Amino acid sequence: MQIKKSNIYIEKENCFLRNIKEKDVYGNWWKWFNDPDVTAYMNKGQIKNTIQKQLEFYKKVAESKNDLVFAICNRKNGQHIGTIGLHDINLKKESAQFGIVIGEKNFWGKGIGSVAWRMMINYGFSDLRLTIIDTTIFAKNIASIKIAKKGGFQTIKLLKNDVEKNGKMYDRVYMVLNQNNWKKYYKI
Repeated sequence: MQIKKSNIYIEKENCFLRNIKEKDVYGNWWKWFNDPDVTAYMNKGQIKNTIQKQLEFYKKVAESKNDLVFAICNRKNGQHIGTIGLHDINLKKESAQFGIVIGEKNFWGKGIGSVAWRMMINYGFSDLRLTIIDTTIFAKNIASIKIAKKGGFQTIKLLKNDVEKNGKMYDRVYMVLNQNNWKKYYKI
């Protein structure tokens, strides 16, 4: 089985997921990663982003056989407000790593991240037939840890001083959801 990358569209409640497009690069997508609030819990730290760097990232994931990245869009007007993805997809091991960012801060706290999270997890288990999805979250990112736990992700271990960012070491939490627990927490 191969990862289908074209013409994917998933809609629910207040948002929809669609394939990222090159035109997204020229909107606000690249600007999000220059905002210290948006990048507070991202590994990359505060590194100046440009349209060119974002274009390179877009091309990399668009051509990747192991990454599937969607645009999270506001259902009311189609505005691209974040990205969500499954990375390091291994269809033989039936596993992937999950990641999400809501870049448009005026959409924070409105439940869109939670809805998009559920849609992506459902897609991974039902469409890609994964048996395990994991994620690594900064220990201080209480909101994401709460969403993960509410969705059945179990904490496997605390990774002490796991990542260096902006000259400081940070702890992260490694969490896993397996297919058996998925159906208990997610409507399919």
